[in-house]
Amino acid sequence: MEFKELERILHGPESFALFGHINPDGDAIGAMLALGRALKARGKSVAWFSLDGVPGFFEHMLLPGETFLDKHSAAPYDAHNPDAAVLLDCATPRRAGDEFAPIIKRAPVSVNIDHHVTNETFAAHNLILPAASSTCEILYEFMTACAWDITPDIAAALYLGVMYDTGRFIHGNTTPAVFRICSGLAARGADPAFIANGVYNNRSLASVRLLGYALNHMQTTADNRVAWAVIPRSVLLDLGATDIDTEGIVEALGRYSGCEAHMLFTEGPDGKSRASSRSTGRIKVNQVCQVFGGGGHDFAAGARNFMPLNELAEKFVAEVVSRLPARTET
Repeated sequence: MEFKELERILHGPESFALFGHINPDGDAIGAMLALGRALKARGKSVAWFSLDGVPGFFEHMLLPGETFLDKHSAAPYDAHNPDAAVLLDCATPRRAGDEFAPIIKRAPVSVNIDHHVTNETFAAHNLILPAASSTCEILYEFMTACAWDITPDIAAALYLGVMYDTGRFIHGNTTPAVFRICSGLAARGADPAFIANGVYNNRSLASVRLLGYALNHMQTTADNRVAWAVIPRSVLLDLGATDIDTEGIVEALGRYSGCEAHMLFTEGPDGKSRASSRSTGRIKVNQVCQVFGGGGHDFAAGARNFMPLNELAEKFVAEVVSRLPARTET
């Protein structure tokens, strides 16, 4: 779908429901806020849906009066009947959460905007650009191409998503376009220091303690090329931590010289075991995650299933090791 076609589709409906994925990251939150604010500026009615709410370290991005409907909302979220449902940063409709499926199915218009190579193009209208660093990059290019006004508040939301999905501009998806876009967003009023400090220097004490547990219990293969940590559900509860407090831990596990793949294994409140994986570029972890029912990007991916936690960790690590290329001697 071309940008102008997306603009035509968004012009018709009067009410929109915007969905991000479960355990939302900066790109999901940023994309929902940016598109929602842009649609409101064009006279549309917008409702934001995030099954797991808005993590505390993204709350500084919300404007007064902006609220997200989540699984704990007092208002009956399933009573919504939007003219259009837009899923952002979701490779599959289930990524938005099964609880929201009835709302999405009832919407006469469905739109899917994403940058995951594994996207299933499940909506009636799909804009999928895997070469983009983030869904927020896609939205920036769309708004620019269609001459939509990018206000300071929209610019801030877009900057959040690009910054977050490039890992603060260190991942392999940090292209020249990323710097061009972020420069343009800063020129339009996004405050990089405010955004970054609110995200990365505003974590809960429990999240810091959880990071300490993960580092103290980190394991590596004999050659140190693969690292991982397992955090049982009981540890989260003992530390007073929540699922969102695990954010960023998997990246910390790989911050030593020679690490080529690193994983974090946790348990969700639904009883599912979770694998979060990263790679420095010599192994495509999304292919490993697909073996266990997941997916994602080449070098950042995840999976969830009902396999016992330690069994998932053991089998996942073995799969990663089996795919490692021969080490290049220097």
